[in-house]
Amino acid sequence: MTKITALEEEIKNEPQDDSDPISRTNDYVFKKVFSDKEVLSDLLSGFLGEKIVVTEILNPEIPPESLLDKLSRMDLLALDSRGELLSAEVQVQYHEGFDDRVIYYGMDVHSDSVKKGDKYAQIRRTVMVNILAFRHKKLADIPHYHTTFKLRNEDASVTLTEKFAIHYIEVPKIVDLVNNASLKTLSKEDKWVLYLNDCGGDVMERIVSEEPMIAKALTIGEIFNLDKAERQRARSRRDAMIGFNIAMSANYQSGIEKGREDTLKSLVRSMLARSMSVESISDILGIPVDKIEVLRV
Repeated sequence: MTKITALEEEIKNEPQDDSDPISRTNDYVFKKVFSDKEVLSDLLSGFLGEKIVVTEILNPEIPPESLLDKLSRMDLLALDSRGELLSAEVQVQYHEGFDDRVIYYGMDVHSDSVKKGDKYAQIRRTVMVNILAFRHKKLADIPHYHTTFKLRNEDASVTLTEKFAIHYIEVPKIVDLVNNASLKTLSKEDKWVLYLNDCGGDVMERIVSEEPMIAKALTIGEIFNLDKAERQRARSRRDAMIGFNIAMSANYQSGIEKGREDTLKSLVRSMLARSMSVESISDILGIPVDKIEVLRV
């Protein structure tokens, strides 16, 4: 596969186009839907296998400037009824340094759970739930979609602390598990992952009839999709994340460093084919609008 083809493949694999409902794993959409405390409580209860009651969402706002900021986080940081910190975030695509970024942010949140003057034993439990819209390469040999990371010794015989954990939910893996399964065997967690995997049709109708909070999430999402301004914000966020992933790509960096006109031309055409605006492409690639008009021909 050539470098240009590899880049086009990265773009092609991004969430699809504005004529269809925005993907439920668009991080702007996710934050809008799951800012409902009841819905977020049910999602986290399913993922963590315990009763979670979210009492406060600590960062519900979405500043307008964050939509185009490729490094802006769209996570939900919540406090539960036990005073514990829970973070939920969608990750659209793997990039170099991805896992280090997750750990860095998790430790930052965890360190904020104790105030100056408090005893270390008062540190609250911090749980990071990362919903991955991709299959993690490091987890390819693990068949289940849910992998939990804790601080343990090398043979996993001793857990250093139960107060910090990172969960990876690989959404695409749900297809492998439920292809031949009966709906009767699906757990609440399975159903939430199916929802996040943009499940529809008869399967979603059945899930909605059994899970009132998934029905509520679906309704919030449908209302969102009827709002043209909100859909445009979601598309803007999608475009910014495409830009971030391209900028992190070694293929892109190699092409730019060599000053390859054909690399830029191929990228511009691929982005335009995905209904991205000229302005967004200009911002992502860092080239003038008039240059894009030349490259598109």
